[in-house]
Amino acid sequence: AFYTATIYAQITGYVQKWFTDIGAPVKAGQLLAQIDPRPYQAALDQAQGQLAKDQAALAGAEVDLNRYQQLMAANAIARQTVDDEAATAATDKGIVASDKANVETAQINLRYTRIVAPFDGVVTSRSLDVGQLVTPGTASATPLFTVTDPSKLRVYVRMPQSYSGLIQPGMSVNFTVPEHPGRTFRATLAASADAIVSQSGTQLVQFQIDNSDHALKPGDYATMDFGGGKGAGGVRVPVTALMFRDQGMMVSMIGKDGKVTMKPVHISTDFGTAVEVDTGLRSGDQVIDNPPDSLRPGDRVRVGAPAA
Repeated sequence: AFYTATIYAQITGYVQKWFTDIGAPVKAGQLLAQIDPRPYQAALDQAQGQLAKDQAALAGAEVDLNRYQQLMAANAIARQTVDDEAATAATDKGIVASDKANVETAQINLRYTRIVAPFDGVVTSRSLDVGQLVTPGTASATPLFTVTDPSKLRVYVRMPQSYSGLIQPGMSVNFTVPEHPGRTFRATLAASADAIVSQSGTQLVQFQIDNSDHALKPGDYATMDFGGGKGAGGVRVPVTALMFRDQGMMVSMIGKDGKVTMKPVHISTDFGTAVEVDTGLRSGDQVIDNPPDSLRPGDRVRVGAPAA
């Protein structure tokens, strides 16, 4: 899926209720579950009360400071008294700023008691129930929900190095999935790693497809069709046509004059009962299958007519 979010708890608390189960379509901001908000509401009330108290103290300190400044201007009090009151007002101002931060933190924690969908999509997993204690920040924590937007999908392909030349900017390819036999889908190239992974000898390629009808499911395995071997430089022959000689891997061929020739070949891909040869053969070459060991270059042969 183009967007997938695993949703974890950001605060500790007991689940009061959950509202959506797997397969349910959801909208961005929709409530998925509610964690008991009472402890966090109490913390917010306490923070707001402390803020109100310290704001009153700051207001009194500022009034006193203003009065002392007027008295100092009339030489009625010492400057030291004014400086002390200014320091008190500055301290109270810092306490109020800290209280405001505590109120904001309490408000955020209270909002975190509401587990909401981050975007439009479908709930694909749920792992919480009423009364369950949820705790954030643990390595083994299980996501409470998974929300997926399947309207647009990514298709990842690991292309063997010998086929990486098939990848062209803007190309489109067809693919099929087992649950829709006979139906062909088409995806467009979105990105390519342009590098071969040494461990697997493949290049990671990403295609995109619109899935507004939700015919495809995230996580599907697909069979991609890149339109044959053009650009891969491969000719497929049965393994029974291979000959192991002192010069290496070879195949025997019939020339235009009806005589046998031997050609060294290089195998790029092994399919079990057949191999793909990237050098030594061209499409249309007449290769001898199951050649006898006695066959030698220059032997004259005749191609028999196929049996009825």
